[in-house]
Amino acid sequence: MLLSKETDYAIRIVSCLSKTDRHLSATEISAKTGVTKNFALKILHSLLNNGIVSGIKGKNGGYLLCKNPKDITLLEIIQIFDETSFVNHCTHRNSCNNPGGCCEFKSVFDNASQSLKEIFGKVTFDNENNL
Repeated sequence: MLLSKETDYAIRIVSCLSKTDRHLSATEISAKTGVTKNFALKILHSLLNNGIVSGIKGKNGGYLLCKNPKDITLLEIIQIFDETSFVNHCTHRNSCNNPGGCCEFKSVFDNASQSLKEIFGKVTFDNENNL
């Protein structure tokens, strides 16, 4: 399984925001995470639309998590940006596009995908909880 660059950056941004209790500007987030400002803004927009962050415009504005970091899971962020984050295409929405039917390894891929979901669903952005 390979997460997209956008998902990787979203995880960095949420992690960055989980370590502060004040609004951070996109410029600050970019500097702290190594994500370009334009890409950070795109990711922040998706996080805003999914209720992960709130934003305030203006000189003292910026972005802040609107949920407690312990209530945000890694799985939640992954699923916002990588809907098809499974180990094989046939595990996504139980679709099997092989003309001859699903291969004999489908159940292995299904189990691996489910295990990853369970693991990622237990990891939160509460830094004390995951170290």
